[in-house]
Amino acid sequence: MYEEFIRKNVDELELFEKEPKGELTVVISEKKINKNLSEKLTESDMNMIKKMINKLSIKEITEILGLSTNVRKKEIYNYCLKLKNEK
Repeated sequence: MYEEFIRKNVDELELFEKEPKGELTVVISEKKINKNLSEKLTESDMNMIKKMINKLSIKEITEILGLSTNVRKKEIYNYCLKLKNEK
């Protein structure tokens, strides 16, 4: 049994040199965009966390800010832990 995987952008695909034998499956998906690249917590994000830290769990704060900012969830979580440990 022979399998070959070709992963390319659609505009980079080329015609086959020889007629392919057997079954051919084409899977096209949308480009994954990682919105949480490397943004840092802003001063307003930190202030918002300070207001929520006594009312919500760290997990809840991380989920809320993770959806509304471009900051990685791990960075938000670590900042929350730092605040909790200071008290």
